[in-house]
Amino acid sequence: MIGGSGGGYFNDKLPDADLYNPDWRISHIRVRDGRDIDGIQIYQKNEKARYKKSLPYHGGTGGESKYEKIDPNECIHGVQVNFEEDRIRGLLFYITDGNKRRTVPFG
Repeated sequence: MIGGSGGGYFNDKLPDADLYNPDWRISHIRVRDGRDIDGIQIYQKNEKARYKKSLPYHGGTGGESKYEKIDPNECIHGVQVNFEEDRIRGLLFYITDGNKRRTVPFG
């Protein structure tokens, strides 16, 4: 179990209607970080309906909030998690638009 004394397991299971609906996409990632990764939240957007929603925030109040926008033509290709003992020290998101790749570090 990773997350220090206050961390715990979570799973943002989406209803099948949302999970397989191509109109929904990840629009932003919010991470609270300082020395450790303190929390994470994912935001979704439906371009056709012009509707946004956020999944639950998971984590504490330490560090500072940082947001990364994911453009409509981009997708998250992978995530690298760096940890030490029972703490997540960093996250590295690999994002691609099909032609170019970029990395977004947190922590």
